[in-house]
Amino acid sequence: MMTSPPPPAAAAEEMDEREMIDEIWSSYDKDHDARIDRTEYAKFMRDVGRMLGRDISHLTLEKLFTRADRDRSGFLTKHQFTTLIGEVRKIRPAEGKQGDPIVSLNERVIIDELWNTYDLDHNKRIDKSEFLKFMNDISEMLGRKISRSEGERLFKRGDSDHSGYLSKHQFERLIKEFII
Repeated sequence: MMTSPPPPAAAAEEMDEREMIDEIWSSYDKDHDARIDRTEYAKFMRDVGRMLGRDISHLTLEKLFTRADRDRSGFLTKHQFTTLIGEVRKIRPAEGKQGDPIVSLNERVIIDELWNTYDLDHNKRIDKSEFLKFMNDISEMLGRKISRSEGERLFKRGDSDHSGYLSKHQFERLIKEFII
């Protein structure tokens, strides 16, 4: 008996999930050795804890790592890491925190990548010309032309302290409002 392929919406969700895990994987596999070591894992879990609004105990960290590291290699393969993400999603967020910590973490990864790409002079702030470059590039990805004046208006809205620059926090707010 042949099974039918998943409906398009389900297939798209599965692809989005895989892409999200790929983004997170790339961000934490710092040495690009196709495995997550304990240091990379600790950084990942600290970030997850921040997304959840709680500290994750050392015991919980060890338990989750041991459960995911089925071959006892001391490293996590991408498949094991994907399993770990399923376990992480079961951790309850702190009071007042909502949403999926993995989706939040993926947003953080994307924002960090954008920040590192468009802070062209690496001075830890984005000036108007850097922002306009970002807007030009992003408009191509969105398939919608964004005029220079619209980009300037967005920059002005994001530059709430009128410094002529966007801090990472201001940039993040604009990204979340405009893109994510």
